[in-house]
Amino acid sequence: MEPGNSYNIRTLLVGAVGVILGLALVLLGEQTSREAHPLLNGFFEATAVAVLTGSLLGLAYEFLLRKELMRHFDVSVSNLRSQMTELRDDIDARIGLSSNLIKLGLTEICPRENHYDYSDMFADSKRLFFVFNDGRTWFSNHEHDLNARAELSGKETHIILIHPDSPFIDALSVKVSQTPEELRKKIDETSKMISRLPWRSHKVQVYGHAVPTSYSLVISETKAVFIPYQMARKADKIPCFIFSAQASDGFYWSLWRDVKAILDLQDTKRLYPETLV
Repeated sequence: MEPGNSYNIRTLLVGAVGVILGLALVLLGEQTSREAHPLLNGFFEATAVAVLTGSLLGLAYEFLLRKELMRHFDVSVSNLRSQMTELRDDIDARIGLSSNLIKLGLTEICPRENHYDYSDMFADSKRLFFVFNDGRTWFSNHEHDLNARAELSGKETHIILIHPDSPFIDALSVKVSQTPEELRKKIDETSKMISRLPWRSHKVQVYGHAVPTSYSLVISETKAVFIPYQMARKADKIPCFIFSAQASDGFYWSLWRDVKAILDLQDTKRLYPETLV
């Protein structure tokens, strides 16, 4: 029998002694004349009732109620232990996740990329790189910030798009439900929009590369905004992930090396200012 469900021997002994004592008091009360000793007779009877009642209730609790109460108590303790174990595991998992996020350098997640505020990157970054497919919609939505950045001196802005002659154009046009010519036109429109901004002493270059891309990227010397592509056509609700350059072995540096590798490819060509008409 489980310890929590066993009988309490002390309670049983006290109850048994109480019953015996109560019965003894009943007998004494019966043997005592009510007329001759009314007070003593009343004492025996009242005490016998109290002792028998208490003893029988104690025995009833021990035999009938205690085991049920202990069973519920054991169930409650078991549930509490399970909840504490789950809580401990959850805390351990969160600590492990937090540790991995720190190693990756992930500092922020924005559920909708088009709600993310890039203004500090446009204003403060000394060197700012953009990697997009055609980029027309994105740069149109951020034309005000881009125009303000163009007026800043001592800055560099590098924009990397799909080259109009890339073999990837055909596959990408199918994904975005456009013809290859329509997509090439959008790339050309992005380059021309960039060229019309008042760059002055600000260094700006637009590149075209020929490799398939699985994400868009805005990266400065301090952080990177990583924008994953979904596989479905006309996908929406795309999040973005912000990685800090402070994590020495974080994902930021993988992204930076990826950008550098694209720029170093022989088939990556400069679209602006050299070849833009």
